[in-house]
Amino acid sequence: MQAARQIRFTSVQEVTKLEKTVKACVREAIEIEQAAFAALTPGRQRAYIFHFSQPKLSTTRAARVEKHIPILEVMRLDN
Repeated sequence: MQAARQIRFTSVQEVTKLEKTVKACVREAIEIEQAAFAALTPGRQRAYIFHFSQPKLSTTRAARVEKHIPILEVMRLDN
């Protein structure tokens, strides 16, 4: 599942050549994640926001988000 979300580049020319496609994929991924969060109950949304914003170190916050992405994806698929 993760592999389907990867675009591998071997040169800068490839990036510029596929710029529109990459931007479209990023926009779509953002929309999907926002919809997954919106599908949660208000209480669950508050709990996630509190959990993710609680740590003082940005590295800890980022690690928590990365850890919970698969959980949010499963919830999105269930709805």
